[in-house]
Amino acid sequence: SAARVAGEADAAILNLQGLNYDEIGDFNRMETCYKEAVRVSTWGAPFFNWALHCLRQKRFDAALEKVDEAIVRDPSNGAYCTLKARILLAMEQKEAATQSAEHAMSLFPPVQEQSEFQLAWFESAALFLKREADLKAVRELRSSSKSASPSTDSPAQEPDYTG
Repeated sequence: SAARVAGEADAAILNLQGLNYDEIGDFNRMETCYKEAVRVSTWGAPFFNWALHCLRQKRFDAALEKVDEAIVRDPSNGAYCTLKARILLAMEQKEAATQSAEHAMSLFPPVQEQSEFQLAWFESAALFLKREADLKAVRELRSSSKSASPSTDSPAQEPDYTG
């Protein structure tokens, strides 16, 4: 219904639909949504989410193809390069995975400027690379933000459109 209200294909809506179809196991509709999302925009998120799906399904070649497409669309996205590292590691290409994770780390903004999404992927790359100083910075930021954040009556959270 959101797509009908918008009156045209919207990449963000299609991406969310793809995520929802993935959650309920309707992979044909998931794929259709991601295909349409990438057709109507230059956004890398649908390819990223599609790559995550393929990785979970152990379809590593397809996952690598999709994440590479996401990187072409947004070459400065550290999360995309971290996902590529995970895929390469699953394909037992440790050296290439390490290179991708190292590259990913160079793309992230300073820890205190990262969104929760970025922070999670930064942490993943840091774990893979065994970068204790970066992991410590993530832990410190999370503990300070928990103690410093005011509580609200609303359980709402900012939507996260990428896997």
